[in-house]
Amino acid sequence: MSSKTYLKCAFHSFVGAALWIGPCFGSPRIASLSPQVSDVVIEAGLAPLLVASVQRYSGPSWPTIELGSFLQPNAERIFILNPDWVVTDEGVTPPPAKQRWEAFGIKTLTLRLREVEDLAESASRLHREILGQKETPAIAERTVGCLRKVIEQNSEKTDALLFVSFSPPILATKGAFLASLLTHAGYRNLANPGWGNAYPLVTEEWLIARNPPVVFYLDHGFGESQDAIAKIKKWWPKNPPAAYPLPSEPFARASFATLKKWEAFQRVTPKECHEVL
Repeated sequence: MSSKTYLKCAFHSFVGAALWIGPCFGSPRIASLSPQVSDVVIEAGLAPLLVASVQRYSGPSWPTIELGSFLQPNAERIFILNPDWVVTDEGVTPPPAKQRWEAFGIKTLTLRLREVEDLAESASRLHREILGQKETPAIAERTVGCLRKVIEQNSEKTDALLFVSFSPPILATKGAFLASLLTHAGYRNLANPGWGNAYPLVTEEWLIARNPPVVFYLDHGFGESQDAIAKIKKWWPKNPPAAYPLPSEPFARASFATLKKWEAFQRVTPKECHEVL
């Protein structure tokens, strides 16, 4: 044990915090600045290393020290906890304190979680960079097998739109994890991928001109279904599309758990997907 690590362990023992034990015994400790990163860390089998995270209102449970909102994480608490790694994703703006904690020896790992395939790569990066493992983790291999089967059985494309919100009308398109799920499920997303915004706000005139046969919407249980019925009757009274809810758990964030729920997209869930977790 180096003198620096010894001094850290001595201090941690002095303050009597149980979560400080990890670095003294060689187990890296993770702080997460993203709710979906917290899910992926837990699902990838690294839950015992997750000691702190921003607020999470759903997803797999794991007791951690709270770091505040992902929009405004508590940087001072990160310094006090002194984790080995701070893990976040590309969708989270790096806090101003990032350079300070990196100068203090805390490493930062930023995951990409925009496409369904990113789940497997993120699990591999966590195991490779934090644990130093060269082998591909089993969950990553199972994910690849799941997606292969999903694509094989959904080769025919159906036009569709995916609403993150109806009031105002906000869609999911390229760069949004939900849009990637929609495409893999065999739908042609009518939202323009060239808009440069993963969640574009669109006009009612644009929607009326499209009239897709199918729409999906994210349902948090706050009246989204009633809103969907009302807006569909208003926008497409003569030829209303079929509308299907995507429950916020697990679809509100990038997560391996979504791979077990292809039936939400009116598709059969391959047995390979049930084996992912």
